[in-house]
Amino acid sequence: MKLYKEVYRHAGTTTIKETFFNKGKQTIATLDTYKDTNAGTHSAELTLCIHTGESYQLSRYSHTTETYKRFEKAGPALLATANWHNVKEAHYIKECKVEKGVVLEEHTHNIAYEEKDSVKYTYNNGRMVSEKRVLADGSIITTNYVYDSKGATLSKAVLKNDIFQSQVNYLYQNNGLLALEQTFHSHKGLKFLAAEKKYLYNTKNQVEKTTWYGRYNGQLYLYKTTEAILDKDRLTKKSAGISALEIAIGYYDLDALHQYFRENKMEGYIPYFDKDFIANNKFTPLQHTVEKLDQQGNPVETRLMNPEKPEEQLTMATYRNEYNEADGLEFVITYIQNDQNQQEENSIKKFYYRED
Repeated sequence: MKLYKEVYRHAGTTTIKETFFNKGKQTIATLDTYKDTNAGTHSAELTLCIHTGESYQLSRYSHTTETYKRFEKAGPALLATANWHNVKEAHYIKECKVEKGVVLEEHTHNIAYEEKDSVKYTYNNGRMVSEKRVLADGSIITTNYVYDSKGATLSKAVLKNDIFQSQVNYLYQNNGLLALEQTFHSHKGLKFLAAEKKYLYNTKNQVEKTTWYGRYNGQLYLYKTTEAILDKDRLTKKSAGISALEIAIGYYDLDALHQYFRENKMEGYIPYFDKDFIANNKFTPLQHTVEKLDQQGNPVETRLMNPEKPEEQLTMATYRNEYNEADGLEFVITYIQNDQNQQEENSIKKFYYRED
């Protein structure tokens, strides 16, 4: 079964996404519409996908274009007609060259923002070993991948105009599970450890805790942790960290960080991120949620707890999930807790399917 339509209604607004397929089961168009009955507004975007063998071209049209108006009037049957749309009206175009299921090239033109981007991919033994991206200003961003004999990624290095920018190294446990990611940056030609990300697993080899370390003022600090602990049908998610530090980690020292702020018109952050920032901003709980899941793994209840006082519930949402005979999700009704601690309907999502 293919999902061909999604409808989401909330507080007087309706968002609809429709997908259209050809006889070969390829996606040939998507239609996204948005209506706000309170404001009396309506907008839509039509995305067309023209296939040439495995390769294809995407083009997007707003509801104000003649292409969209023609589709709105004639309906989906128009999609089987050749050359009915005017590509000059598109505000976004993407061309993908594909051979034997592998993407070789991607060329995008975001006409609305006057941005262009081109990427070419190189493969070896079925694995991507490099991607070369040409930016609008002519800069070339190259990303190189290295694998072990089993196909696990060992490193990903990024160069700009053949000058080193960053590299991520991946280290694994004996059982093949990813244990550590180390990110290296460059400062005046010197490579340095900018960040680390460590993974901890439960007995079912599921990620249970992730810890982030980042360089600030010349040292590596623990700045964030996330946990996702599944116990039968209950999923507890927690996060903790040093608030706001994430935007300032990874630079060689404070001088390099402050220079980055100046170059990006963010000078207002400079007094805030000083040498005493870590000492004045402690590691604290940030978020704590508890989800109850149904047999398909979708939440039927979400409780938002006070991260400082985990026993204190702040609010709660419940979900009514209905499935079809093929276990496809047909609709979800969301109820939230109002000021009187009662559950009231907040939104509804509907899903529509067709046989393959």
